[in-house]
Amino acid sequence: MMVVCWTIGVGFLLFGKLNMISCAFAAVLIGLGVDYAIHIYNRYVEERCLGNDVETGFVNALNYTGRGVFIGMLTTSMAFFALKVTRFSGLSQFGMLAGCGLALALPAMVFVLPALVVWRSKKGKGEHARALHSSNFFLPQLSSLIEKRYKAIAAIGVSIAIISLIYTFTGNNQVKFDERLASLRPDNKVFDLGKEIAKKFTKKSPARLMLLITGETETEALDNADGLIPRLKELK
Repeated sequence: MMVVCWTIGVGFLLFGKLNMISCAFAAVLIGLGVDYAIHIYNRYVEERCLGNDVETGFVNALNYTGRGVFIGMLTTSMAFFALKVTRFSGLSQFGMLAGCGLALALPAMVFVLPALVVWRSKKGKGEHARALHSSNFFLPQLSSLIEKRYKAIAAIGVSIAIISLIYTFTGNNQVKFDERLASLRPDNKVFDLGKEIAKKFTKKSPARLMLLITGETETEALDNADGLIPRLKELK
């Protein structure tokens, strides 16, 4: 929540407002930003279980795991910043906000997270190292399986990648880009009804639903406005 609030402040300074696409950065930050905390905290727990105190535990965790977290933040942020080149403002703002938010997640995990853990350790009876347990997410078992079957796993992965590329970029299965704004709208009968009215009314593009009355003078324009009546009857 802290990182999301910081990013909203940055978004206000950069853009002044959000749109229905750029606001999705919050879900991205919650999903990706929490990884930094998991890696740092797990390493801290390992250090504490080895008998180190709170300060030494965080020094070692940030000294070793922190480097990998920084590189992960840098590459992920740059990937989102790359969306800045798109001409679609919604995706461009989303990329900028997500990239800034992931960059802001690093100081939150490096400074705020240790401060909160230290505060918790000094509250009440303190934090007992024996009560801490790191979450390995079955990675040791998975690593053992990969070590035993690495050739088969590599062959399966490469084969799936090659088959996917061939299927995607050949024949009628080529990836296409849909730049229509209508594709971003929700599946709602209101939009379908508006499109139907527009087609009946203009007999051209459903994006055009406008009548222009022109004249050399204001009086002439008002006189020409009488032609609106039959067109409005058609619309009705």
